Amino acid sequence: MKNILLPTDYSATANNAFIYALHLANKFGVKLYVLYSYTAPVLSAVHAGQPEMLSTVYQEIEQSKHEYSQRKNKELIELAKQHNLNTDNTFFLFENDTVLGSVAKTIQDQDISLIVMGVRGNNAESQSTIGSNTASVIRNIQLPVLVVPRNASYEEINKIAFTTLFREK
Repeated sequence: MKNILLPTDYSATANNAFIYALHLANKFGVKLYVLYSYTAPVLSAVHAGQPEMLSTVYQEIEQSKHEYSQRKNKELIELAKQHNLNTDNTFFLFENDTVLGSVAKTIQDQDISLIVMGVRGNNAESQSTIGSNTASVIRNIQLPVLVVPRNASYEEINKIAFTTLFREK
């Protein structure tokens, strides 16, 4: 295994997947990249009648999101300490892009061989089992995706199920 990628929204489910991914990274001696991505809102070029303010507004949004991710990353480090996990090979990334776009970019940049994601993120009220971002990554990225259920605790993997449609590809 090369490196592991964990896209996060800092929800309880994503934090649980972080602990799971960190166990794996420590076990295999690989790097864990924790990726927080956000999509900036589309604002009108005549924002409040002052188009010259548009770049300032975008900068403030990015700064706010970046500060949020830094605060949450510190909380993840504390969570890892509570589980007696080593975070020396944990790296935090911040991207202004969709989850899918930032995952694809990170795979190329960081030599990722496994993606770990939680079953659901902030949209926990949804009736679906797998959140839209997780489903999008599974459908569009050609790497293994380990989906960690909300209340799963790390245990060494002894069996793997492989599903197939028996197609040639």
